Amino acid sequence: EYYSGELVAYVRKVLEVIPINMFMLLREIVSIQATTLEDVPTRTEKVKLRDYAQLDERYKLAQITHKISVFTEGILAMETTLVGVIQVKPEKLLEDGIRKELVRQISVIMNDSLIFKTGKIGEFEQKLDILASQLQGFRRSFEYISDYVNIYGLKVWQEEFGRIVNFNVEQECNSFLTKKGVRLAVTIPVQSHPSSFIPSCR
Repeated sequence: EYYSGELVAYVRKVLEVIPINMFMLLREIVSIQATTLEDVPTRTEKVKLRDYAQLDERYKLAQITHKISVFTEGILAMETTLVGVIQVKPEKLLEDGIRKELVRQISVIMNDSLIFKTGKIGEFEQKLDILASQLQGFRRSFEYISDYVNIYGLKVWQEEFGRIVNFNVEQECNSFLTKKGVRLAVTIPVQSHPSSFIPSCR
C-alpha cells in the first residue's frame, strides 16, 4: 500500500501540469471579461446590438475556453482504475489539482494585494477594495470555465476560499496560543506567507 500511495502521489504531481496550464489560460479570460467585454443591458436599442455583440472578443474568449476544455477532456474520458492497490478516479485527481492551483492563485493574489506600508485605516480599506475587485473578476472567470471542466465552480471557490481564510486566521491566532493549531491538507495545502505589514521608516 505504501508504494501504491507513492505512485498515486507521483501521478498527482504529473497531472498538476493540466491545472497550471488551465489557470494560465484563465488569466487571459479574466483580462477579457474584466477589461474588454461590456455587460449587455436587459433592454437596448436594436441598432446598438452589433456594438454589444463584440464578436472578435467573444471569438477569442471561445478559443481560450476550447483550449481549457481540451486540456481536461482526456482525463474526464478515463475510467476509474487501480494504481497498485489504490482505486483512482481520474476526475477526482483533476478536481484536486484544480483546487490546489486555485488555492495557490488566491493565496498569491491576497498576499500581493495586502501589503501595508502605513498601517492606517484608509490604506487598509483601499487595499481591501482592490483585492475585492481582483477576486471578483477571478471568481467570475473561474465559474465561467467550471462547466467546461466538469466541476461545481462556485462550490469549489467557496470551500477553498473559506479554507484559506480559516488557515490564515489560525496562523494569526497561533502567536497568542500555547497549543498551536495546524490546518494543512496533504493533497491541497494552503500556502503560508510571511507578514505583509511593512513598518513605516518615519
